[in-house]
Amino acid sequence: MFKIVCYILSITTFVKSITGIFAHDKLYNWAKRHYSKEKRSWTTILLIVYGVGVLILTWYGTIFDYVKYGWIVTILITFSSIKLAGLIFNWKKVSKKFVKFIENSKEKLWMLDVLLLIISIGFLLMGIYLY
Repeated sequence: MFKIVCYILSITTFVKSITGIFAHDKLYNWAKRHYSKEKRSWTTILLIVYGVGVLILTWYGTIFDYVKYGWIVTILITFSSIKLAGLIFNWKKVSKKFVKFIENSKEKLWMLDVLLLIISIGFLLMGIYLY
């Protein structure tokens, strides 16, 4: 299960980082548009479903199919789900913070995309060699 979760995370973070690097303005204008809405758009709902799905798969693996070093992915996914909980339970406040961050952090967004590219490679290597 942890191998599958690592591959899912590797693919999705790779796609996000490459999109952020090569279509930076398009991606973040799109994100700003969706996070600016009063209610969640269908794409943000889809992202929430994705996040909850990965969280469920990770905890399923932790409880029923644990492997050595599985705690690494469990901790990473659980902590990253804190942001997801904000999107689920406090949409207006959290989405406004995201919009403000997008508007005021052009350089940080580039660094974030490069960091996500490195993280995607890390997840791929974990899936291949660790699990």
